[in-house]
Amino acid sequence: MVLTPAQAQTRPEVVSPKPGSVAVTIYRDPQRGNGGGMNLNFLNGFAVVTEKRTISVPAGPSTIRFAGVAEGMVAVSAVIRGLPGGIIEQNRDKKLLSPGALVDGSLGNRVTLQRTDPATGERTEQQAVIRSGSRGALVVQTDSGIEALQCSGLPERVVYTDLPAGLFATPVLSVDTVSPEAATVEVTLTYLASGFDWNADYVVKLGADGKSLDLFSWLTLANGNGESFADAELLVIAGTLNTRQPMRNLADRPRAAPLAIQCWPQGSTAEGMAYP
Repeated sequence: MVLTPAQAQTRPEVVSPKPGSVAVTIYRDPQRGNGGGMNLNFLNGFAVVTEKRTISVPAGPSTIRFAGVAEGMVAVSAVIRGLPGGIIEQNRDKKLLSPGALVDGSLGNRVTLQRTDPATGERTEQQAVIRSGSRGALVVQTDSGIEALQCSGLPERVVYTDLPAGLFATPVLSVDTVSPEAATVEVTLTYLASGFDWNADYVVKLGADGKSLDLFSWLTLANGNGESFADAELLVIAGTLNTRQPMRNLADRPRAAPLAIQCWPQGSTAEGMAYP
């Protein structure tokens, strides 16, 4: 089915905030020997994540957003089953909610500036329009003119009334579909994700008879993703798979844009100027 430009612009969005249940199968780092411990700063194992979600799909074209997927998701590996209309296109949303993303998403829109007098504690509010992106000085326009934020000499902050479209606090996979009818369905999402590992430790005690053994073992799991996968069904796989490259090279992690605010010049003539 080919959508007209008008249909594409009016496509409704359905957000699934989190899975109803999840199963995680973890494969250990194939490059780590039996005697080596896990490097928590560089987890090179991976997992197969299977999520089940109940989603209300409208009739016709729509975009389904699966929020809360793993940061290390390999988007091209995602397999979705259960949508009545199948899948037209799927994409990984790479923009996460962050101070920088708020500024970039609000460019040209109105915000509220709050300033506090440190001597009296009095707070004032003023309407402003963001006129620059998140890199360098944050330039705003008020009824008094154009200025750079944090150059007034007063403690100040920006208050946003709305969240810019397309920003989520957790990673998101978006899917375009066209359903023949409205329905509430159980959808299964399966994908590969990097940033996992596991390690097994064993303690063997020799019995008093010198012939029997008492074996105790425990499993240590590591997850380098921001998602915790609480109450997940868990499997771990021993052995080494014949992978061509580390899974982390295939995962395109979402980006949280930082916000760098600078007021130039800094300092005073008496103390000497500090340049950024």
